[in-house]
Amino acid sequence: MNIYLIARRQFDAARFGVPFVQKERECWHGHRFMYQIVTSEEADITTSFSRCDEIERLCELPEANSDSELLNRIGHGLQRVVWSELSSARGLRRVRVLGDELMGYFSEIHAAHFLPNVWEGHQCARLHGHNFGIEVVQRDKSSLAHLEASEFIKSLLHKKLLNDIKGLVNPTSENLACYLLEIMESSWPTLLAVKVMETRQAGCIAYLGYKQLQVYRDFSFESATVDNGDLVLGHSYRMRVHLRLPLHDPLGWTMDYAEIKRMVQPLIDSLDHRDLQLVSLPDQELMDLSSVSALAAQSYLWLRERMGDGLCMVEVFASDEEGALVMASDQELGSGLWLC
Repeated sequence: MNIYLIARRQFDAARFGVPFVQKERECWHGHRFMYQIVTSEEADITTSFSRCDEIERLCELPEANSDSELLNRIGHGLQRVVWSELSSARGLRRVRVLGDELMGYFSEIHAAHFLPNVWEGHQCARLHGHNFGIEVVQRDKSSLAHLEASEFIKSLLHKKLLNDIKGLVNPTSENLACYLLEIMESSWPTLLAVKVMETRQAGCIAYLGYKQLQVYRDFSFESATVDNGDLVLGHSYRMRVHLRLPLHDPLGWTMDYAEIKRMVQPLIDSLDHRDLQLVSLPDQELMDLSSVSALAAQSYLWLRERMGDGLCMVEVFASDEEGALVMASDQELGSGLWLC
């Protein structure tokens, strides 16, 4: 098992080009980009992040007399620019910049369900409902394709009892994701994945071609750190714990979201309302977890001992723009561009 530390940050930038086919002329347009820096476990990503700040400044909308051709070249090849700027960083394995090449379209549906195969007394055996979030990820920049996918999902699921839909007798989030992936594959050939958000804190992802599913649950905690010895910082942190597991037959899920919460909550309690420069995880010595990368790495290691090989990723976000994650992979990640 190989362990990788991934730092991520968002930024807004403009570029010059033809964003949509219907435009008759080239024009300035903007995106919210996110870049991810993948390093080996022992590498320090702080230096890489500081160098990326310089790249962000290169991508700002220029004044009238500045070199727009340079910005346009960077905008279309931003991933390669980031890689070339960081290629000498210790432990660097991959760089990924997400702009608009992978399109995700979000739909909200209101639907009811019950789970017929859970044990007696489980709350999900009772009829209940959710504002489900459905995200379809495609390699298609066409807004029309995503509008069609959204309309299809709404016509199929919105304001329905999911148990009554053929093929969804046991409509867990996992079964719903697999069901949508299967029936949409032939009509949307660029389809990559379907994500089902049962609540704002929990959901699952079904990837095309993968037998296992990825489930996740969000947790939050309020903590403080001290930067450079004098500047006090405070964040409402968010942690997302991912597991990749096969479906459990006959329950139709990978793991009960309540069970995930039971296993993770002791970790969250040890971090909540604390100074992360001097904190101890359950059964651990005092340590400095003031950096987001250290917090993600130590949380991953603690959870791995208790959750086993099913744990595949732990993400920690200090804000919407900045975060870090630790990922486990059975395969070695080679150096170079992360293109998919």
